[in-house]
Amino acid sequence: MKKVKVLNKIALKAIFTEELRKKMQGELDNLLKEIDMEIEQLDFQNKRLLSSMDKANPQQRLDMKQNLNQKKENKLAEQERIKQRLKELEEMEYGDEVLQGNLNGVVEVQVGDLLEEKLVQEIVTKDGRVIEIR
Repeated sequence: MKKVKVLNKIALKAIFTEELRKKMQGELDNLLKEIDMEIEQLDFQNKRLLSSMDKANPQQRLDMKQNLNQKKENKLAEQERIKQRLKELEEMEYGDEVLQGNLNGVVEVQVGDLLEEKLVQEIVTKDGRVIEIR
């Protein structure tokens, strides 16, 4: 019987526990700290730009200022998304399944297989330990 191996994405899910909440909160808090530092750096660059480019081409100065301001706006928007994720994290119930990403895998398919059953796969973990493969 003919068989073929097919690349497949496998959903990686985790059961939401206190340990996972702490881990996710820590990661999000670290991201917020990084973004705060990046925003401070952009503010510093903006101040330095104003003082060092007083005599420079006004259009060039304006372009650079707009570029820095756009970067800062993007960082502020990212900061708000992370804060929203922190709020969502607080509202989650223990026992909920959380999608943590996808893995690449290989599945063997042969004549007569139900393709959707073969391709839709999930690995479920709880506190880092695989508890189910479906």
